Amino acid sequence: MIYVITGLSFFLQNIFSLYLNYSPFFNLFVICTLVFIYPLFQNNNHNYWRYCLIVGLFYDVILTNSLFFNTIIFVILGMIVSKINVYFVNNMYSTIFMTMFIIFSYLAITYSILVIAGQLEFEILQFLGKFYDTILLNIVYSGLFFMIVEKLSQKYRILKMN
Repeated sequence: MIYVITGLSFFLQNIFSLYLNYSPFFNLFVICTLVFIYPLFQNNNHNYWRYCLIVGLFYDVILTNSLFFNTIIFVILGMIVSKINVYFVNNMYSTIFMTMFIIFSYLAITYSILVIAGQLEFEILQFLGKFYDTILLNIVYSGLFFMIVEKLSQKYRILKMN
């Protein structure tokens, strides 16, 4: 089920990027997937972090053409998810909150790296605008996808942690 969810997220991110290229909304569906597949790993952090590494590598090769940039960031995000997930119950509200936190973390890390590298100038309003544009679409995606994963895991009795 983990591979199906991730594959579907890659597919949807490609479709949305292709057809909503000029839209103000920015999708990070694959990054949202890191949040709601974590319970399916049942507290096996090392396998989850390896999976984040592989997903980040595919994300780099398929979507961004920047080798190892997002790979490292995805592992960092996976570590963040595994650390903060301890404090939350697995429900839709906590998933949406963690999605917002992970998206903010991803954007802050990438924005900081680009500012340090001299590719962007530091403008907090630009960063907050990007976060706002990103968060709307991804919250809807996370909520809907969480409900689908919940229904499927109950229907097929897929074990996951609470």
